[in-house]
Amino acid sequence: MIAAIAAGGCGQPPRPASGDAGPDLEAARVLTWAVGRLRRDPMPATGDALLLLVPAGAATASGVPVARACAGATSFLPAPGRRRRFFVACDGRIFVAQGEALSPMRGQDPGLYVWNLLAFRAAQSPLEMLISATPAGTAETQIWQIQIEEMSITGATPVHGAAEIASMEAFFAAFHVPRCLGAARRCLVLNQPSGDEPQALDAWDGRPDVATPIQELGTSFVQDVAWASRDGRWLYMLAGQR
Repeated sequence: MIAAIAAGGCGQPPRPASGDAGPDLEAARVLTWAVGRLRRDPMPATGDALLLLVPAGAATASGVPVARACAGATSFLPAPGRRRRFFVACDGRIFVAQGEALSPMRGQDPGLYVWNLLAFRAAQSPLEMLISATPAGTAETQIWQIQIEEMSITGATPVHGAAEIASMEAFFAAFHVPRCLGAARRCLVLNQPSGDEPQALDAWDGRPDVATPIQELGTSFVQDVAWASRDGRWLYMLAGQR
């Protein structure tokens, strides 16, 4: 069993006034395509935070831990390639998780608070990742692109008015989104429950405004999810305990 990491193990840079202004219209559109609904309870700041490998349709409790994650993590992406490695957003910074190892990436801008890890630019080397982030001095969530080489971030650039995010078709042609599967774009969406309702996982096919339920997630709190296999039989989940 992968051990839990203690709360605060990721460090806590100053948290911006998240969502006071919310995402700008361009960012909101990209977030809808890449993540879906963002109104989620925060991950508990204490207790286990794990990346699980779960059979599609099965209970979260049946998942196998494959890496640990920061308590309070908000988002993750499985890294491209054969190594089982994950990028995790926690307390505004990006970490690399691989088995028991959990390390902050070098070269991060302390003035850029990272919320969600969204996608990778297709067939790109060095690796380029699309993120949502809040720069210092603003409460507005924006879309940024970062360049990654091994354990270092070597560049960070805001993305405004780019052709590849002008439409959904252009976006999916330019980026690989691990939450979406294949050309049909079967995209996973976490459904935020109300009251005592169980958390559920939905999916949309080609149209983000039409989602269908896939499975209930039980008592485990799932903060993020991505496909783990091309045949749709396995999922990765970022999970903690309520």
